Amino acid sequence: MARSRTSEPASSQQRPGRAVWAGRILFITCLLLVAIALGYFSHYFLTNAERQLAIAQYASLTNRALTEIQAALHQKRVSLISMSTFASEINPSAKDWPFVSIDNYVQIAKDFLDATGGKSLGIAPLVKPEHVPDFEAFATELYHRDFGNATPAMIWATDNEGKSNRRHHDVTGNTTWGSPNQVLFPHLQISSGYHAALLNNLHSDPDKGARLDDMIQCSKDKQRRNETDNLRKCAVNTKLVFP
Repeated sequence: MARSRTSEPASSQQRPGRAVWAGRILFITCLLLVAIALGYFSHYFLTNAERQLAIAQYASLTNRALTEIQAALHQKRVSLISMSTFASEINPSAKDWPFVSIDNYVQIAKDFLDATGGKSLGIAPLVKPEHVPDFEAFATELYHRDFGNATPAMIWATDNEGKSNRRHHDVTGNTTWGSPNQVLFPHLQISSGYHAALLNNLHSDPDKGARLDDMIQCSKDKQRRNETDNLRKCAVNTKLVFP
């Protein structure tokens, strides 16, 4: 009689060996490592690309900004030198200074500013302390003629010590920041016309005063070397902020 075959128990079926499990684990581990490596290098290259792009954009923007700033400073310097040259040409005698002014100054300054792209322009002659009373009388007559203001003109400076910012009558030319030059540079005429900044002594301000001292020293050096035809190179730019 033929014997019937019976199925073997499940426990007796062949199970995967240790080598197979080790291979599977190794394969999964390799996949994880590859995924980590791909993620790391992708992040690195993308971050580096973004950084390089940001640097390139920053350099482009700053270079363009610096170019525009340099052009603006050049235009400002041209307008300053042009106006000072114009003032000296119509007042060629040194003995007339500082009692000089430019008729119809507001319109003339506006024309200068339109041509150079500037925003404000003023004249501030050098005044020695002994000339202050006569200069203030000259300014009073000028403002009465041009603006109809009969208020006595007064050279003034701001008390930069503390937070009061109070104005005081400046007649000595002394500074609180240690300038070697005892002089005044009152703002006699301004492109905006009758303005609160008129007769403000620019030399009393540390920033403007230091630049004006540089101009004075440059002029003295050139005069000592008999280079008076190059005095325009002594021109300086200062921040012009009306109080």
